[in-house]
Amino acid sequence: AIIAFAGKNTIQASRAGLEIDTIGSGLDELLSTWGVTVDSGMILDPQSATFPIPIQEQRGNITLQRMELVDYLFFPDVRTDGFDRSHPALSGLASATMPWASPLSVNTPDGVEATVLMHSTDESWVQSGTEVSPDFEAFPELGFIPGEDPGEETLAVTLTGTFPSYFADRPSPMFAEEEPAAEEEQTTEEQTGDAQGRTLTQSLSDARVAVVGSSEFVSDIITHLGQQPGGGAHRSNMLLVENLIDWSVADTDLLEIRSAGAFARTLRPMEEKEQKRIEIGQYSLAAIFVLLLSVIPWFRRRQAIPFNKQ
Repeated sequence: AIIAFAGKNTIQASRAGLEIDTIGSGLDELLSTWGVTVDSGMILDPQSATFPIPIQEQRGNITLQRMELVDYLFFPDVRTDGFDRSHPALSGLASATMPWASPLSVNTPDGVEATVLMHSTDESWVQSGTEVSPDFEAFPELGFIPGEDPGEETLAVTLTGTFPSYFADRPSPMFAEEEPAAEEEQTTEEQTGDAQGRTLTQSLSDARVAVVGSSEFVSDIITHLGQQPGGGAHRSNMLLVENLIDWSVADTDLLEIRSAGAFARTLRPMEEKEQKRIEIGQYSLAAIFVLLLSVIPWFRRRQAIPFNKQ
């Protein structure tokens, strides 16, 4: 039972801005043996959550800096249309964010079944550079250079079945370190055969692995953002982790009960024009309701007959 947050990028936040570091989890070859490859680059998606970005304003000879919440394309906002709704780990979730995520490729060996748990929209793309701060002066619409080949990208997968061991055809590093120096001339074939005799070559038939393409999925930065006003999009990330833990140990009976309705009122993403139409409609309904409250009593008073005229 394994849950791997296997993104290749980590972020350092400072007053100067955001800095990206490319990291190695040490799990790449192991995950490849099981059929999941963590590709390079980071996913950008126009359907994204907000992030506070420092904005500089020039007022005369003075430069002011303020924080502003902007749509941040490195925070894909995955909604139900990007979920595999049949998967128990997604019970009760209406959304999740995938910060600074690496794309995943899946090609599982025999005996392992893969399920794409989450994917981005068909307007997303992968950036290979290290620039993670938006530039709305150069690119006022998105803040970044639009991708040339947009399409859905895999963000998280789950694997079930009988997994081959990474050391099935390799010498065991545990026993190799214990061998005396006099035995170092032993042939590779003999070492491999000796290791296979004492190494499990495959897992049990009901093994479970979840791979998430973000190493920052529940980092301190994301957890802190989820606690701030306007950070509701990030709050379901921890719930997804709890669901994955229950799923990985095959304890799924309480998943639906625990998370039911937790984020049932999450709004779907809307274009600015649609938001304005709904806002105008709400104000209009409120105005009509207030007008009716004024007109109806006036009309009833007009219809009333005084006692002295009866």
